[in-house]
Amino acid sequence: AQQSQEERDDGRRQDREARRRERSVDDSRDSDFNDNCFHTLNPPDENFKKSLVMKAIKQVIRTKRPNGTHQATVCVVCDRVIIGEEKVCNTSTERLEENRHRIPGFLQIV
Repeated sequence: AQQSQEERDDGRRQDREARRRERSVDDSRDSDFNDNCFHTLNPPDENFKKSLVMKAIKQVIRTKRPNGTHQATVCVVCDRVIIGEEKVCNTSTERLEENRHRIPGFLQIV
């Protein structure tokens, strides 16, 4: 199964051509990417700015208590701070007691 010198040269030539084609495709992708990266960005409109400000205010006042202080929202089951925009739900002591068998490491609720 020895290859002749001509067959080896032909294989190398095909490999070089395949690598050249791959580089050409990669270069064109890079060129497209760079062309798309340098478009001028328009500044955000006023409505978008206002919506971002309102969203930030909503996040800040989420932890505000009636007496004017802030208190972190913490999960009573895992004792971790709840971060994000999801709705904070309350649950009763009775419901926690009913589901005691589902909560690993559940402490006695006083």
